[in-house]
Amino acid sequence: MFCNPGAILDDVRLSLPVSIPASESRAAGLAIDFGAELLRLSADRLLRELQARFEHIAHVDQHMTETMLRYIFEELDIWRRRPERPASGVAYDLL
Repeated sequence: MFCNPGAILDDVRLSLPVSIPASESRAAGLAIDFGAELLRLSADRLLRELQARFEHIAHVDQHMTETMLRYIFEELDIWRRRPERPASGVAYDLL
């Protein structure tokens, strides 16, 4: 399900205290925009690499489907293995 960064920012702003400084609100917006762009670029990279790796295939059979899925899982696992951030702060609450 796609979630618009603007909608996420609105939800975050509603959850912040009313007295939050404008600079902190702007920082939250920049962080959300950064995360959305990072996700977009990661998806674009994965799609480009899939196209480059499997462009020679005219017909996708069961074996190729398994090969493609394995490649996707391996690529996504690179990101999953990154160290987790501490379970505190705004960034964790966004997830």
